[in-house]
Amino acid sequence: MPPVGGNFPTPGPLQGYRRSVKPALVPGAFVRTYVGEVGRTWVLIFGMPAHRVRLDLTDRVLCDHADGRRDILELAELASERLQRPVGAAEVDERIGRLVSLRGMVAGDQLTMVEPQINNLVSRPLDAAAAALLSVVTSGARTGCHMRGGCCRLYDRIGLTPEDAANVREAFAEDELTPGGLSLETALRADGFGGHDELAVAVVDGACVLLDAEEKCTVHARLGIDKKPAGCRQYPLRDVAVGDQLHVGLAVECRCILDFAETGDPLDTSELLTRRRFIGEVEEVARTVGVSSRVRWPRADYLAWRERALAALPGEPDLVVWALREAAVAAGAPGGPPELVLRSMSPVIADLARYFRNQARDISEVYSANDLELELFGWAAEAMAILDDRTHPASSPDVILSPLPGERFYVEQLVFSHNLLRSKTLTSALGGLAIRLAAARVGAGMRLDPRLHQLSAMEVLFRAHGAGYLVDTDAHEIERALGLPEPQQETT
Repeated sequence: MPPVGGNFPTPGPLQGYRRSVKPALVPGAFVRTYVGEVGRTWVLIFGMPAHRVRLDLTDRVLCDHADGRRDILELAELASERLQRPVGAAEVDERIGRLVSLRGMVAGDQLTMVEPQINNLVSRPLDAAAAALLSVVTSGARTGCHMRGGCCRLYDRIGLTPEDAANVREAFAEDELTPGGLSLETALRADGFGGHDELAVAVVDGACVLLDAEEKCTVHARLGIDKKPAGCRQYPLRDVAVGDQLHVGLAVECRCILDFAETGDPLDTSELLTRRRFIGEVEEVARTVGVSSRVRWPRADYLAWRERALAALPGEPDLVVWALREAAVAAGAPGGPPELVLRSMSPVIADLARYFRNQARDISEVYSANDLELELFGWAAEAMAILDDRTHPASSPDVILSPLPGERFYVEQLVFSHNLLRSKTLTSALGGLAIRLAAARVGAGMRLDPRLHQLSAMEVLFRAHGAGYLVDTDAHEIERALGLPEPQQETT
């Protein structure tokens, strides 16, 4: 529970409290209810990259009420009332101090990092334009589901709107437990703080508690797909507007998207369009798009690049080579031999190897051994470490291995649905894409749970778990690897 705000005493012996000390959680921190081998606990998740801390009941009560409005003594009184046992100011001090010290930070520090500015996609209101909005999907794209619950196990957060929560309650009889063994009161809890009213679903070994014994969603099975939570119902569709068109692609974060790419059902975007019109806003490609740290293209120039890139994809023999070449085009850099450029990105790859290793260790300390996220990060840490070795200047093995099945479809979806624009620049997005394709190839021969796929695993790690953010912070290293000269210093 990292507090923010000054005048907080350094963790240690009780030395008298000032009434002005009112701990508050770092913005963006949230709690998930977690059931594992140690029973029911809570996990506090905060910061970027994410840090996870296991909480007991007393910690959870303090987290719920440390909103910047209560001082230490008030928190102690409230905790005593809620827990029906004496909780003194010294215990509150020790618990808050322990949670702060887990990051090696002093109280009052802001623990969230400043994210790179990303304004390639902007929110656009839908009023009269809503009726004219047309969905456009990639040619021949299809989707299906293995019913293995893989995508219901890969995320730290499964949020619910009030309507979603009402549907979940409708699916269960009074006093009926969820398949995960929790009551609805326990399974559906607010995961934020300070009046935050959005609910989240509890998990068992990382799996949504609504998954039944056959790995199917209970709400879907009992009430139909229209009553599933909105995020699950729309998954895996990704949509971005350009003019009066809504470009709809697939988020390749579940292996089903790759496995059913040719044999599944055609995409149905009607519900997505209805929801967009109801919400009254949509993401749109900005008027100018950041393509490098120095250049922004007008939207028309980006769309022309996208059209050319999509037309070229069917004939590209190697998409790592394609991504590096297009990154050089976006950066206005000379580029070079793909093997050499990828080796020159070794600082970025080394940072990613450390990131995955640290995340795997962080997760292993708080999540169950059966959690799919633990295997996800462990696999990624090993694959990226090997890629790190291969890109070391003194190493001799080839860096770019043979392509994996599904790579072309994967890249097509990223380009068509404008998901590359979720990075700081098009250059860093393409450089990061080359790295994760290369890492997926390295990891192809390693053990990976059958619910996961090398490409989809890398995608969920980069989009939902912060690895893409790390690439954005290293964008200058990617530009340097592509041969873009350092900007000249102005002299007086």
